[in-house]
Amino acid sequence: MTTAQPVRTLPTPAPAPSHSAIAALLASGRTSGEVRLTGTITLVRRHTTRAGAGWAIVTLADATGAQLDVHVHPRVWAALDQTVVEAGRPVAVTGRINAVACQVEVYCTGLAPDPTAHAVATATVPHEIRYAEGRRIVQAELLKNAPGLYMYELPADVDRGGPCRWRLGHHSGNLLAAFRTPAAAHQAAAAIGTWTDWTLHAGTLRERHLGNNRDQAALDHLHHAITTAGGHLENCAAYGPYGC
Repeated sequence: MTTAQPVRTLPTPAPAPSHSAIAALLASGRTSGEVRLTGTITLVRRHTTRAGAGWAIVTLADATGAQLDVHVHPRVWAALDQTVVEAGRPVAVTGRINAVACQVEVYCTGLAPDPTAHAVATATVPHEIRYAEGRRIVQAELLKNAPGLYMYELPADVDRGGPCRWRLGHHSGNLLAAFRTPAAAHQAAAAIGTWTDWTLHAGTLRERHLGNNRDQAALDHLHHAITTAGGHLENCAAYGPYGC
């Protein structure tokens, strides 16, 4: 009589990581490990090391408006197809999760066009805006002549009855200027696209232009470009004595 041998259970192989929504990653609490993400590029901040090597911080957003920054260091950046790394492009990213001061980022190991997305990149992306009553996700147009600025129409239930329904906003969600038509907003964006580096963080821009070293002549130029297009600055009293 033979003795039954215990059945050996083979370990289940770990599943390959799947493409994960940015919102799901941020909600998961993960602070390390490998990840694959898909999303639309909303902002590209290019940098150069002291040795002259290029690298970038690429902001990705998913359909919910959730965003995170992807750090593309010089070795990876040099190997990329640069035509893919443009605002409005749907991409797939592989990388390592890194958490700094409770903020989740990804260190990129690969970036390519999203094979599940349409071949033609969308002209709009989900964008979180801030206004008096709170925050909201809207569909915003990426402005190629003013990187870092978005144009969008206010939701119908925000500022009811207000005549200026179209906005130019900073990528941080802060409002910059209001207009009656999208054509006016486009005209202003073309005029102020090179006024400053709009891809910088909002705090950096405030310190640079509204702090102790403010250049009032430059602020007057910004105000003039926006009013000439038929718009007005949000919180324009911060920019100068414009009687608003």
